[in-house]
Amino acid sequence: AYYAYMYQMEVPELIKQMYGMTIEELAQLQIKKELAVGLVAEKEGLQVTDKEYKKLAEEFAKEQGFKTIEECEEAYGKDGLRQMFLDEKVSENYYCL
Repeated sequence: AYYAYMYQMEVPELIKQMYGMTIEELAQLQIKKELAVGLVAEKEGLQVTDKEYKKLAEEFAKEQGFKTIEECEEAYGKDGLRQMFLDEKVSENYYCL
């Protein structure tokens, strides 16, 4: 929504322009990706430990300009951050995802 506001566009129009697909198609693609990441992580025993989460969240919060992890978690959600970090971990081991 931020970029749509910046470019004075509606979100669906921006997504179509940026990704060449509808918002529904992008959502379906994201769901498939998260399911694939979850299956690979489960099969390979990959997870984001609490220690890793804290380190990664601190780094990410700093990169994004937040003063605390809590502020970052309010913006992105703790589950959202954990999923993002798991995506990165799986992608490091399986480049195709």
